[in-house]
Amino acid sequence: FRNLGMLRRRLHLANSETKQQAYISLIRPSLEYASIIWHPHQDFLSSLLESVQNKAARFITSSYSKFQSVSLLKQALNLPSLTTRRKFARLSFFHALYYSNSEFAGSHLLPAPHVSSRLDHPNKVCPIFARTKKYQTSPLSLSITEWNDLPPDIAVLTDLSSFQAALLGLLDNL
Repeated sequence: FRNLGMLRRRLHLANSETKQQAYISLIRPSLEYASIIWHPHQDFLSSLLESVQNKAARFITSSYSKFQSVSLLKQALNLPSLTTRRKFARLSFFHALYYSNSEFAGSHLLPAPHVSSRLDHPNKVCPIFARTKKYQTSPLSLSITEWNDLPPDIAVLTDLSSFQAALLGLLDNL
């Protein structure tokens, strides 16, 4: 949040494209640092991260009115929510892991014991049993749950770039 304040002081006369580029290159990477392995399962932590992006959207557009919708500002700036970006990064990494020939994938990503041909996709993975909330929201467990919830036409794509394009389309429609 302090870095955003520094940008506000330094770039207060800059145009919105410069402000947006500064946010994307300087602030957002620190908000998304290690997002594949760290996802706040508590809502207040996700809200804190989103509040920084909300303030950045107001800074980029120079619209500080409380009557202006931040969601509309972010939509106009094409800034997806950080939660959506974390989900995209997690699923992209899981896709690369699933289709790799690594020893980890062979030993930890086991096929599901039951796959419904009507409801599931053929690449469904056996969920990891987790007794605690902390383990249920661990990166691998969360990725497996999200992977199993994907539509069949997306989960069967083996090429990473086509998978990411289809996943972006799915996440944009949510």
